[in-house]
Amino acid sequence: MKIRTWVAGSSVTAQGFTLLEMILVLLIATFMVGIVGPRLINLMPGVELKSFTQRYTAVLRQAGSRAIAQGETVSVTYDQQASAIVASDKGEVLVLPEEITLSSSAEGLTQSPFHSPDNRESIQFYADGGSNGATIKISSANGSYRVHINWLNSRVSIDD
Repeated sequence: MKIRTWVAGSSVTAQGFTLLEMILVLLIATFMVGIVGPRLINLMPGVELKSFTQRYTAVLRQAGSRAIAQGETVSVTYDQQASAIVASDKGEVLVLPEEITLSSSAEGLTQSPFHSPDNRESIQFYADGGSNGATIKISSANGSYRVHINWLNSRVSIDD
């Protein structure tokens, strides 16, 4: 049985990868993911619609929570001309992508408080936890979602 020993400067070839090689491979992989990753979103239909619906729902839920916490009415307004959604108390702006459209109807009312003649549509969240209630249809060529805002407790939910 032979015992192998390593001596500095010996001519035995080392096996494995150096730290420099590992770092170089990781940098190349990161670069490739950075280029290819954003383009993969375009290959999956409906991802942008779902993402926008979730962000819009989050803005509505936060507005309802802030109305209760601050003890005052908070409105979330959809400005059709600017294609943007703005929360009144914080000035949050959520830009509507070009291929996505919004339409609404009020719960249990013949005239929707969501529609106004100046192309600005607003959902009100009240300090008592209620709201003016609405059902908002968010749609694109890839499908649609309905966002329900309950008038009694301001609960915001998404239906496919």
